[in-house]
Amino acid sequence: MSYESPVEQRSMVLDDYRNGFYRRALEQVIGPESVVMDLGSGLGILGFIAASLGAKKVLLVESVTNQEAARQIAAENGLEDKVEFIPIAAEKLYSDVKVDVITSVFTGNFLLEEDLLPLLFLARDRFLKPGGSLIPDRASMVVAPISMSSFYDSHINSWVDGSQGIKHGSMLPFAQNSLYFESFNDANFTLLAEPRKIRSLDFHTATTADCHEQVSFHIRNEAQIDGFLCWFDARLGGAWLSTSPNAPKTHWSQVYMPVNRMKLVAQETVSIEIDRAEFGEWHWRCSTSKESQQYSTFLAVPTTLAELRRRSEFSSPTLSDSGRAAKFVLTRFGETATVSEIAAELSKDFSALFVDEVAVIRFIQGIAERFGE
Repeated sequence: MSYESPVEQRSMVLDDYRNGFYRRALEQVIGPESVVMDLGSGLGILGFIAASLGAKKVLLVESVTNQEAARQIAAENGLEDKVEFIPIAAEKLYSDVKVDVITSVFTGNFLLEEDLLPLLFLARDRFLKPGGSLIPDRASMVVAPISMSSFYDSHINSWVDGSQGIKHGSMLPFAQNSLYFESFNDANFTLLAEPRKIRSLDFHTATTADCHEQVSFHIRNEAQIDGFLCWFDARLGGAWLSTSPNAPKTHWSQVYMPVNRMKLVAQETVSIEIDRAEFGEWHWRCSTSKESQQYSTFLAVPTTLAELRRRSEFSSPTLSDSGRAAKFVLTRFGETATVSEIAAELSKDFSALFVDEVAVIRFIQGIAERFGE
């Protein structure tokens, strides 16, 4: 398995503002007999907070983690006897264990990005006791129309200008259909109307993490609209943590959905319709009484008809040379052959794929990290 180093996880693990919300919510539900699951625990910060609050047992569930680093943190804080490391993905965890609390950071940017919530719902149904607690347990997606000329010019219109006399205008449609993940502040944009909730989820009862919603705004003053700024608010215990650009900064980003600039008059109505299925692309439509514009992250990258056919559920895939090499490596797993011995065999039949012996070994190591034990 691959993982981020502890240093790479710093912005999330040491997010003291966010962690304070989790601590206060955990304080409300943890007792001396509480069994807690930290789902997608990473370095274990939420689980360690639960253990420090007196939980009887904390299960740290994480398939992609630097487990040794987490063990060192547990030892440093005297919590080794309170936590149990479960190095497996949530969807692959089958156990009779039932827990009193599930805590997680399975809310991505604008709530649905990263598609983590379906795993939370799965764990809830398998492991949470009746009447158990989820932290967080609710969330709302929030949208606001904005003017953001400087960012729009530097990230979208700049393609038209190109560089050093080389035009890049053909890239403009890709830029307009992209999402931009940033931590914005008031200096970056102007709100054209009050933010509005577009989708709310109760994590105790939700079964899908999708969005098929439309919301309208009355523009305050004559203005130019450059798109929509999006974020989410989540409830932890009785408090709401906002990832709004006006709230203290967290490791979560806001999401900017651009539109082709339009001039709006005071009190004009503008609407946005957002559609996204689980594990799908983002689609957004901006409409006024005069025009309608439609965008999709599906159109954010160039593709070919051949690539689309390969993605189709009706395609009949065949193995590439790299695929055949990977298949050969997998057939050698479970035998007594070492990586070096497999590399020697692989080099004979697939020499054209690798520049040198180091590349062959790295190829095998990558497969071993993903599929080996």
